[in-house]
Amino acid sequence: MPFVIIAEAEYILETPKLAAAPVPTLKTPIALQATRQFEMTGALDLLFQGF
Repeated sequence: MPFVIIAEAEYILETPKLAAAPVPTLKTPIALQATRQFEMTGALDLLFQGF
């Protein structure tokens, strides 16, 4: 799974849990991860399409 770095701490992007996040848990954005977009899109493609 891809990871992101925010304030020098590493976090795993748990794409399988993405669809299960209730709206109230989505708070104010804390960081932009545009440079990792390709990797995150690949993880989502694997999750939703299997490739």
